[in-house]
Amino acid sequence: MNGKYTEYDIISKFVRFLKEKKNYSDECILNELRLSDDSGKSVGFADLVLFDKRNREYIGLVEFKRNLKPSLMASALVQVDKYKKLMNSPNVKTFLVGLENNELSIYMLSGDDAWVKIAEDDFPNYEALSISSKVKKKSENESNKRKVIDRFKWICFIGASITSLLFILSIMNILTLEAEEMALLGASIGLVVIPYTTKLKILGVEFERNQTNEDN
Repeated sequence: MNGKYTEYDIISKFVRFLKEKKNYSDECILNELRLSDDSGKSVGFADLVLFDKRNREYIGLVEFKRNLKPSLMASALVQVDKYKKLMNSPNVKTFLVGLENNELSIYMLSGDDAWVKIAEDDFPNYEALSISSKVKKKSENESNKRKVIDRFKWICFIGASITSLLFILSIMNILTLEAEEMALLGASIGLVVIPYTTKLKILGVEFERNQTNEDN
């Protein structure tokens, strides 16, 4: 089999497998996807990319090797890492397909950047891969939002501490702020409360922040 089948033959066989058994349509299978850097210069072609036509996003990357020798599997790791960066999809599901002991074999890239062999039945169909991609993306977005909100809260509390200190110094006549005292007090209260509200008005000072999905 190794002597008869080319890499193109392996790709064609796998594409038929995707269409006939895993419910992928032609629009979801992108062969030899041209990848470019920020300057628009072509720097490579991904063997096969799986595309979610409804959400317009990449959901899978498949690299092919005619022979799955350890050295070629190692080079495949370098290739897919480069492709994922160019695709701006660092967490896209990634697979390696090729011949092993004269049989078609499928490997999936684990979170530890290691190839793990899977059975054909375990290769995700279109719906499963699409849902998995959306769930993962939503989880990442929520995690990023929580980080932004946490940083925002810390900034607010630090700002509140500084303005409170200035107010205390003013009351003790160590620092003269005159008419600004009340404004500082309002700002201090606003900085503490605003992370938990959308709009707040204290002492003539109005505070407002954008809502995030976490508020809903």
